[in-house]
Amino acid sequence: MFSSEAWNTSTWAKKHEGVKTRATVLFDQTFWPHIAYCVRSFTPLVSVLREVDSEEQPCMGYMYHLMTKAKENIALNYGNNERKYCLIWKRIDERWSSQLHHPLHAAGYYLNPQLRFEDRFSNKFEIKQGLYDCMEHMLNYNERLRVDIQLDSYDHLRGDFGSQLAMDSRKMRSPAD
Repeated sequence: MFSSEAWNTSTWAKKHEGVKTRATVLFDQTFWPHIAYCVRSFTPLVSVLREVDSEEQPCMGYMYHLMTKAKENIALNYGNNERKYCLIWKRIDERWSSQLHHPLHAAGYYLNPQLRFEDRFSNKFEIKQGLYDCMEHMLNYNERLRVDIQLDSYDHLRGDFGSQLAMDSRKMRSPAD
């Protein structure tokens, strides 16, 4: 960019800010490592934003999973060296806890059969609690009682939940369907 005719004839090439920027990009030994750090840190988060912004499928049943996967990918980008990614995870967790994490995300994750029956499914207490919080807001006591009994069948793949058709269709259908 800085050797192009467009740059050399631009007003920025002659301004103090432009000269300083050129020097930083070309000669500061810490500039590109910092850029690489940013790219390794934010590429997984951009992937989450793309998924969430997609018109193809509703993201509610995937949000919890997407954030967990993004954090895992950030750690992987740093060779699982916690010292290198712990501040990024801390910032993500702060934002997730204060603005993004809602019981509905946990319920969507729990009830998404594409994710629920994978080996890597996170069965943390907060996930099932999120489901129960949503049920409490949406259902009366008798409905919650019936759903709770059905959840046992869902969790253990009993009845229709364990049928070959249900298992084969898990990856083909949207959780919203």
